[in-house]
Formats: sequence, structure tokens, C-alpha cells
Amino acid sequence: MPQRQRSSSRLILPLGGPDPASLPHHKTKRVLGEMYELCNLFLYDEAAGAGFMAVGCGTGHIPRVLRVVLNYARCRTYAALPVRWGGGEGWLLPVVSFSLSPCPHLVAEYKGMLAPLYPVVHFDGFSVDGVAAYYISRRRPADVGRRHLWPPVVAKGGRPARVVWSTRYPDVAVFPDDVAEIDPGSVSATQYYPVDYANGVAYLYGLSGGWTLVDELRVPGRGAHLGERFAVYAVEGEYLQMESPWGLDFAVNVVLGTVGGRWVLMGKDGLYLARFERAEGPGGRVGYAVVEEPYRGDVREVEGPSDLPPFVLCTKRVAEVASGCRFPGGFYMGDNLALWEDEAGELVERGREVLKWPL
Repeated sequence: MPQRQRSSSRLILPLGGPDPASLPHHKTKRVLGEMYELCNLFLYDEAAGAGFMAVGCGTGHIPRVLRVVLNYARCRTYAALPVRWGGGEGWLLPVVSFSLSPCPHLVAEYKGMLAPLYPVVHFDGFSVDGVAAYYISRRRPADVGRRHLWPPVVAKGGRPARVVWSTRYPDVAVFPDDVAEIDPGSVSATQYYPVDYANGVAYLYGLSGGWTLVDELRVPGRGAHLGERFAVYAVEGEYLQMESPWGLDFAVNVVLGTVGGRWVLMGKDGLYLARFERAEGPGGRVGYAVVEEPYRGDVREVEGPSDLPPFVLCTKRVAEVASGCRFPGGFYMGDNLALWEDEAGELVERGREVLKWPL
């Protein structure tokens, strides 16, 4: 468990209160030397022009979040503590040193540069319970080595899915030969990604509660798929396809991500590590995903398929089953997602790289 460090200097700010930069300089110089700006995390609501995820800072500037990174070296951050006042309860934001490991941060484009955003955590005196805010570091470089997880939703029958489409609410999960309703609870579980980073995976396996960037999550498979071989098929211009515990599927629906060159598969009873074994054959087969062992690592270590806001390209195969999908050139980002200005061309071009992922 992360241990709180002692500090001889403490500055308490109500969460959502004054920007630290507006406070007397002599009170903030020592304890805020590393902070550039203090930010609250929120999702844009649709009426305001929905965005993938935004961080509202004291200046009103909104960094564009690109990646989530885990630093396994222990790092210093800050903690918000519970407090009572005026008959109510809430969190105050003490600018007090706090040791956190592993140390996650977000990478954002901010005022023309890449900047790391480190979490200010909720701490009740015994354990870390979520993220209160983020601060932009003025001293630490941004590490761009890890991508977004792109959390799955859960389709009817407990089937994971990332390929979703809809011309009107609600979205449907798309598979090579069919579509399926999405469990509304899983939509809620992924609503605050990447703040609630692993919530989608937790929900898939029946685990409730908020799983934020600072929460370790391990859901190793219990053995149902050990030794199985799932054929993998590549078709030009289509998402990579593979056999799965539920039948033929898009690989992006089944493979949570990669770790150390191996694939992390979402099985019926947990996560598994599989190696890709090349073996070309009929029907565009390029090889097999061979399940070797349960994945016992932290979900946050898994590198997902994209460092972009999750979206789906309308390929010929998707268009065959998804109503409203217009091939070629169509793409769908979901009701709570939107493009940044002048981004569509780059987004679609880079999205094509995901079609063959994780090869």
C-alpha cells in the first residue's frame, strides 16, 4: 500500500476552489514548485460539444489527452483528505507529499507541448481511494511509451466488444456475422475512462466499484482456455479476425492488449496470455493465438490497440451487419465522443493501422 510521507508544509485548498497560482506566492512556492497548473478532470457533456476526455485547468485551457502511462519507479504526488465542515462532508486538497507506486500519469498536448499530468489522490488515512484531480508537472518529462487501454463494453451473453456502431442511441456491439445489445451497466462502467481506467475490464468479470488509474486490477483466467488455439485471419481492409470462445470475432474485440510481445486475451473466466504462432492457410489464415497461461499481471500494464480516442472504421464487413455504416470512409466515435478541430483526416489514417492489430 502506498505510504504517506511526512511534510512540514501543508496548504489546504477546497477541491474546485481557488487556483493555487492565485494564492500568496510565499505560501505556495515551496510546495507547488513542481505544479504548473492544477486541473479537475471531467467529461464534456454532449450538449456542450462532447469530448473524449478533458482536463479543465485554472486558465480554462483544455489539454488533449493522448496516452496513459505507468511509471513503476515510486514517485511523489499529492493527496486530498476527507474533511467535515458546516455539517457537510467533502475533500480538501492538501498540497502534501505522498508516495505512490506504481505511478500513473496522463500524457497531454498542452499549449503546444507534451506535458505529463500526475494524479492527486483521495487518501482516507489508510488507503488510496480514487483520483481527486491532476496537476501538470513543470519538472518531469512526458513519457509517451504506453497507449490507451481502450476498455471493452459487454455485449449480451457476457461477450467483450470494442467494435460498436449506431445511428441512434443505444450503440450495438458488432461482430463479423451479427450485432448484439450492449449491457447498459458496462456503458456506465466505461463512461469515465481513462479516470476510471480499468472499470470496463472489472465489469466484464463481475467486479463492481470504480477502478481508477491508481487501482491495481488482476483477473487471471481460472483455466478454461489453457492450451486452446484460436485461428487468426487477415483480410485486406478489414479488422483482423480470429476464432474466440464465442465464435468468429474481430481481434480487437477479443484481445485486450499486449504485454512483452504476447497477446492478452479476454476469456470467459478471466484474462490469458497467448503467443502468436504464424501458420498461413485457407481463408486468409495467418496463424494461431495459442493460449499459454493465465495473465496474472496488472491490467494497467496491458498496451491496448490505440493511443487515440476509441472509434470504429466502417469496413465492408462492418457495413454488412451494422445499420447506418456507410462504406467507404465512414467512422463512428460514440455518443459521448467528438473530434477535435481538423483531426478527421489524421484520425482515419491512423485508425487504419488498428485494422491489423495486434499483428
